[in-house]
Amino acid sequence: MVFAFPTTHQAMAAEDALRAAHIPLQVIPKPPTFGPGCGLAVKVAEKDRRRAATILRQETIPFFPPQRVD
Repeated sequence: MVFAFPTTHQAMAAEDALRAAHIPLQVIPKPPTFGPGCGLAVKVAEKDRRRAATILRQETIPFFPPQRVD
């Protein structure tokens, strides 16, 4: 699952928060299906999607609805 963010600052904060929670992730270029926003996205395993979303909300990091990207 891929999470994208309105700003680069938010993408970097998301990376830090998810790594601190020991969620494996990859920082990738934002897929064009997300539309406008910063050029970075965070990819996590499907099994970690809900936990990642919960952490981002707890940290008040805004994100676009996650998308499945192959």
